[in-house]
Amino acid sequence: MVVSCYHRARFFLRLLMLLGCCLLLLPPSAAHSAALNLAIKGITGDCLKNVDKALALPGVLQRDEKVNPLWRQHFISQAAEKVKRALELFGYYHAQINLELDEKVQPPLLTVKIDPGAPILVARKEIRIEGDSVVLTRRLKPFPLQHGAVFRHDLYEQGKSDLLGLAVELGYLDAAFTRHQVTVDTASNSAVIDLELDLGPRYHIGTIHFSGAPDYPDAFLKRYLNLPPGSVFSYARLGLAKQNFLDSDRFRSVTIRPRKDQAVDAELPLTIDLEPAPSRRLRAGLGYGTDTGARLNCRGQDLNLLHRGHTLAADILLAELRQEIGLSYIIPDQRNLTSMTTLRGGYRKENLDTYETRYFFTEAERVYGLAPKKTASIFLRLLAERSDLGGEQINSELVIPGVRYQRAKLDNALRPTRGFRWSLEGRCPLDLNFSGLPALQFLGDLQLIRPLPWNSLLLLRGAGGTTLQKDTFNDLPASLRFFTGGDNSVRGYSYRSLGPTDAENEVVGGRHFLAGSLELEHRLTQDWAVAGFFDIGNAFDSFSAIAARKAAGLGLRYYTPVGPARLDLARTIGDERNRFRIHIGLGVNW
Repeated sequence: MVVSCYHRARFFLRLLMLLGCCLLLLPPSAAHSAALNLAIKGITGDCLKNVDKALALPGVLQRDEKVNPLWRQHFISQAAEKVKRALELFGYYHAQINLELDEKVQPPLLTVKIDPGAPILVARKEIRIEGDSVVLTRRLKPFPLQHGAVFRHDLYEQGKSDLLGLAVELGYLDAAFTRHQVTVDTASNSAVIDLELDLGPRYHIGTIHFSGAPDYPDAFLKRYLNLPPGSVFSYARLGLAKQNFLDSDRFRSVTIRPRKDQAVDAELPLTIDLEPAPSRRLRAGLGYGTDTGARLNCRGQDLNLLHRGHTLAADILLAELRQEIGLSYIIPDQRNLTSMTTLRGGYRKENLDTYETRYFFTEAERVYGLAPKKTASIFLRLLAERSDLGGEQINSELVIPGVRYQRAKLDNALRPTRGFRWSLEGRCPLDLNFSGLPALQFLGDLQLIRPLPWNSLLLLRGAGGTTLQKDTFNDLPASLRFFTGGDNSVRGYSYRSLGPTDAENEVVGGRHFLAGSLELEHRLTQDWAVAGFFDIGNAFDSFSAIAARKAAGLGLRYYTPVGPARLDLARTIGDERNRFRIHIGLGVNW
């Protein structure tokens, strides 16, 4: 009998436990369908944000805008402890928390009244660095918790992470904290920080092994690394090297593996796995631009000629207003990524309302990479040109030595939102027959882009050129004279249609030119934007007689993977016969 009663009691106990679990899992009844609101009082700023996060209602408590009463009571019973832990992270160890639940209002309101009390303050901070710490201390930022500051666990962890991360970035790959301790005394409201970082050895680049690209010589591939053997190891520089490989358009994928397991005497070998892209390419395209008319272009390339990383490229452009064919051969420098020797040659013909010209040219240029995005070069160009300007035919055979300098700093090459680019060129056209005095020309170009509020951009562009020798100017061919007008100059006027005129009012080009543009662009979506612009400029023979031409208009932009497609409607300003002109273009005009 006793055994039977025991089993019955055990059965009923299990049944009650099962019913309790079912009540917790069942959806709440209609009688308890109200949601729960929270009101937190007594704190502000980061403390308030952290407490609000700690008191986030769990999903099991609220479903379909209804609250399970048992889960709600469980949540309220734990709320004070959650608030206490959330405040301790910010240095408040003496918080007084009072909870008030008002079920007379709908929805019910849980008011959390907090008196944070006196915070824990940093009484002493000791940071010791074992090893060669001279380089580290030069770059070390102040620890985020100084003497007298409120102790915060998040800032403490941030300071540790920054210190260790800087050590690793500087090549101390074995750096580790041998001591990291915080002593909190709640009686005196003080905290003592005690950190000791052992740097260990500083690693340097050892041997470099390439795999996956046997057709490229190692000397050529090492150009992209900018990490010669013996240099200090750096993850940031490895990331830059990887981007250099990908930007070259020669490789589909790049993996750089530091072999720390093979390091000897802190010399760290690198294994670089490459997946080459096809080195021979043929690309063709159709397009239209108001500067060229309808066009067909074709480009063929060999990016690894002679298996030495040399580049051979051939370009053909067939357009309504311009036809050209060109050939270029690039010999890369083995020690510098942006240094190279370039040989060019080709034929070009232009048939514009302003003039008609055709010429053959060859050019040799030596480019010196001075710094990232900064180059200087010297060049020598041979030019044989025949021009028809204002009914006059000019035959020229010229040798043109010159220098160029370029610098750019853009946050994105195809879709820039901040940065600049400028260039300078000086050249001296010399007649091969030694007839007449040489001319001296200087050209400059500047583009500036700055972000504005409301997802907008400011774009400024300026360009200018001058010819210092007047006596031989009438002998210069069309390609060496200055004109303005067109998609990337003064919109509202046709391509190269502005400049000084002859006695028959035919535009013949000028000795000098100035042009500028101000444009405001507003992004509508990620790919679409509208723009408003103002252009001004002209070519002229004397700075005392500049007849500036002006135009303004509106534009539409659609950003593609190769740059923006541009549609501009421009209207001339102050002209004898003001008119509208549509300009269409594709690609970055930077």
